[in-house]
Amino acid sequence: MGEGAAAGLGGAGIGLVAAVWPLATAFPHGAHTLSHRLLGGEWQAGMSVALLWSVGLVAWLLATTARTIVGTLAERRRQRLLVDLTADYSPAHDAYVLPSAVPVAYCMPGREARVVLSRGAVDLR
Repeated sequence: MGEGAAAGLGGAGIGLVAAVWPLATAFPHGAHTLSHRLLGGEWQAGMSVALLWSVGLVAWLLATTARTIVGTLAERRRQRLLVDLTADYSPAHDAYVLPSAVPVAYCMPGREARVVLSRGAVDLR
């Protein structure tokens, strides 16, 4: 996900650079000039398209990130509920033990983290 976010922010940066390009040779000065022109109501077609590109791309990145976070948290809750329903807590192992002969061991991250083992993994010991 890091590469996608970097590419998206790079694309938004390209839009910002394209918006300030006609105004100045250096980006910081161009951004300053652009903000004064926008606040003064001086719009140019090229600047508008480039700014809309950047704003739209950043909005899309934020919406995608929020949707991913919400989905991940929901899936974690679902997995935690399934482990709570099907596994027994073992104080000797400080883990939840699933009734399966297949050796499996994994951790569930989060505030209510869980270590999950299968009966097959416990019996291998």
